[in-house]
Amino acid sequence: MGIASKKYDNKLNDLFTTVRKYNSNAPIFLFSVYNPFYVYFANMSSITTSVSNWNKDTKTTLAGYGPAYFVDVNNLMSHGQYTTQTQQQNWYNRQMLLTVQASIKKKLRKL
Repeated sequence: MGIASKKYDNKLNDLFTTVRKYNSNAPIFLFSVYNPFYVYFANMSSITTSVSNWNKDTKTTLAGYGPAYFVDVNNLMSHGQYTTQTQQQNWYNRQMLLTVQASIKKKLRKL
């Protein structure tokens, strides 16, 4: 666990301890973080790995403060409507094609 993860974990523990001090039975719902760049940069595994590790550490910390629920939105929000690798690649290829077409049209107008 890196320095940032430890600081985050300490802050989570402080927060959950405070919640439990005031209400030991209040359900806690914690939403995961997600990778908003995944659709555009699916091949950048370092971001995906960091998000996954962050969520794993968060879920582990939360488990000690039941009743608590980890709501994992990472896959839905990161991948969006393109849930398979093929769909993601097709979307990316289409975006690249549209970009090239727009560039060609722009150059042709200048002729």
